[in-house]
Amino acid sequence: MSNIPIGYSPSDTERFYDDSVDISRHSRRSPFEVDKGRIIHSPSFRRLQGKTQVFTAVYEEDYRTRLTHTLEVAQLGRGMCCELEGPIKPDPDLVEAICLGHDIGHPPFGHIGERTLNNLLRDIGGYDANLQNIRILCVLEEKHPRGGLNLTRATLDGLLKFWTGQTASYDSERPIVQWVKGGHERTSLEAQICDWADTAAYSVADIEDSMRKARLSRRDVLLKRDDVYKEAIGLGVPQDICTHCIEEAIRALPDKFDSKSRQFYVELKEWTSNVLHIELLNPCTILERCRDESCLRYRYALQIPERSKYFALCLRAISKTLVFRSREVEDEDEIHRNCIKELFEHYDHILSGIIVDRNKRLRIVADTISSFTDVGALKKCKEISGRDM
Repeated sequence: MSNIPIGYSPSDTERFYDDSVDISRHSRRSPFEVDKGRIIHSPSFRRLQGKTQVFTAVYEEDYRTRLTHTLEVAQLGRGMCCELEGPIKPDPDLVEAICLGHDIGHPPFGHIGERTLNNLLRDIGGYDANLQNIRILCVLEEKHPRGGLNLTRATLDGLLKFWTGQTASYDSERPIVQWVKGGHERTSLEAQICDWADTAAYSVADIEDSMRKARLSRRDVLLKRDDVYKEAIGLGVPQDICTHCIEEAIRALPDKFDSKSRQFYVELKEWTSNVLHIELLNPCTILERCRDESCLRYRYALQIPERSKYFALCLRAISKTLVFRSREVEDEDEIHRNCIKELFEHYDHILSGIIVDRNKRLRIVADTISSFTDVGALKKCKEISGRDM
């Protein structure tokens, strides 16, 4: 494909398997636009509409799901490409493709589902949603005859957001990851943009969703302010900055919940927008970090001011203290933890007579469970046990 975005090389747009047969279909689109389309049209992407972000999609229709969160991250990431000050402009289609794929490996029930699977698979390498991203997009999806969506090197590289050399994939996908990195040990600029867009999105969304459903109020935060301070300091926020950031975040929150008041929702959305753009996104810039590096993706880095990082951590402290530890969320977590365990035992038993290799069998069990939506997992558990979860 000849229409490579300016600043990128044929190496950036290369695919693990030869895709030349498809060139005629995509002659007017860049390779990164093609990647974006492949992700959006994949079954794994569609399943995100039925997977938990924080509050279970089973019980409420207007909470953020894993899909709507993904779309918000993609919008923020693409917007950053246009607005970031710096010597270069990252390709917005590349960043958007990375954002669209960044959560595709999440199992049902959000982080409790991921933690439960990780515990069950601990002795064979565990379960990590970021590693599962690569497995799904490179192996399990069925776009290419040899498996996966056959995405470009730059897109896959952007999905390796926690690149640490040996832990960027499960063993089964390591040859593809080694091809992606090609000896580079840095995290790409586009991966950094996606990661910060993700952080910014969930930092405000968890609080907004909680306030919209009256699970959280400004008064609650004020009453638990000391606990929030302790949580933020535990996350690494210096005490003087912690005090300032938390006070500023609280001061801007709508004063009280009133489900019949348009003004409340207007003020809440204004708070979300102001925090996202003024505190978290707008202060960021792009800087050159390695002048001798010829690859644009490694030569430049996203510069995030310390204040923005600390502000995001303070918002996270509010969520961890007042949202994730609420009785309602903890009760749901217990139900979902048991569901994952029951599914795991069920599929391990079924496959034990077919696949002798335990490591291979349990990885397939994890693949099966991760493909469920919340509703699908609960229905399957009811079918297995004969009782409602």
